[in-house]
Amino acid sequence: MVEIYSWAPRSRLGDMISNRFRWFRKNFRPRSKTNFGDELGPWIVSRILELNGITPSKSVLRSSSPTFFSVGSVTSLARNGDIIWGSGHLNEIKPALMSGVNSLDVYALRGPLTRDLLARGIGFGGLPEVYGDPAILVPYLFPEIEPIPCDGRVLVIPHIDDPMPQETSDDFEFLSAQMPFREVVARIAGAERVVTSSLHAKILSDSYGIPNVVYQGATTSKFKFDDYALGVGGSVFEMLPSLDQALLQTTGSSLKVTEVQGRLLDSFPYHVWI
Repeated sequence: MVEIYSWAPRSRLGDMISNRFRWFRKNFRPRSKTNFGDELGPWIVSRILELNGITPSKSVLRSSSPTFFSVGSVTSLARNGDIIWGSGHLNEIKPALMSGVNSLDVYALRGPLTRDLLARGIGFGGLPEVYGDPAILVPYLFPEIEPIPCDGRVLVIPHIDDPMPQETSDDFEFLSAQMPFREVVARIAGAERVVTSSLHAKILSDSYGIPNVVYQGATTSKFKFDDYALGVGGSVFEMLPSLDQALLQTTGSSLKVTEVQGRLLDSFPYHVWI
């Protein structure tokens, strides 16, 4: 059985999985706070399987089961035998993989910076030059999500580790990253402009063609933003130093991800589920 990686693991999506096995796996680390970006991976992978008539095996998760990594800066959590499709690394300082990991099935990576770290630091050969964060597929995979208009206000989504502004404003709508992913997606899709320190808020904004501005949050890693941008054929972009400065921006931009969506879907390893 292949297990879909989730930062906040739980029995879900119809899989009869025993949570007790998760605690014996070093690459499952529940967090105390929910985060819409952490929820995307399992939903995206499950929807792709569903659309292709594939039902994952329903069996008890064992400590030796391979893990399928998709959305997130999670390559450093992979173990030998695990599967990577569209994942990235957090920064250039932390090791890209755990010690002793030298055998992974890699089908796509978030961007070339992650690929370079894996190839240079671990000596992996033959890594694919297929790039893209799977979150760019959300508009294609979830067409049923209806946009929620922001009524002319700028949508502001701080990273989960950044403070949520308490003041209200007629010009801005503040949205917590702890909201369910479907609501976050709907609000981004209905926004006229997005200001964020969350990578996946930016990725979703790009995917829906919504102009956006990124600011430096408390724990924001520019590495992962650059990795994503280069992976979709863009270039590194300016990250404003604070939320206050980002709110003063009257324009924004979005990266074009249409071509990458097709390549990413083509690289999906359906065979590991059959």
